[in-house]
Amino acid sequence: NWLREFSYEYREKVGIRFICTMHPMHISPESVLYLKKADCRQITLGVQSWDVNIRRDLLNREISNVVMEKAMRLVEEEKITLIVDNIFGFPNQDEEELIQSLLFYTAIKPGRIFFYNLKYYPKTAITEIAKHNGFLSSQRFEEILDGKNIRGVYFDSFLENKTTRNTTINTQSLLY
Repeated sequence: NWLREFSYEYREKVGIRFICTMHPMHISPESVLYLKKADCRQITLGVQSWDVNIRRDLLNREISNVVMEKAMRLVEEEKITLIVDNIFGFPNQDEEELIQSLLFYTAIKPGRIFFYNLKYYPKTAITEIAKHNGFLSSQRFEEILDGKNIRGVYFDSFLENKTTRNTTINTQSLLY
């Protein structure tokens, strides 16, 4: 009801094209239609990961891949530009999850995909899980607790093997 009222009032009183970010669970045929009527031109959906276990266990996101795919298709059916966010580098994330993500995006073809490397922050559950499972060394864990996020984005890899800390997938090979 709120979105329906917003779409009419916004179009009538403001009338400026806009973009928005939505959770895939809030996408429905009606919500997308109301956003289109209000002149929404782009919707960003936070996918984060196509691995159900990562979403449930590390991100506390109880949403199925079917719901996420349906949300994306609804946005595209209304000819609103679809943007998706994806995070890589989760503890114990493997190449198969990366490959499945890329295959899915190849099929659905969102307007843009933003790829982010997971950043650890002090006193968060995901940082504690990474430390407990041996993905973060004690030294790196202490640096994070001290607020020293010294690692940045690496353009040569998304994943590290927790045993050897060697790159396990080269993004250059994914681009060609």
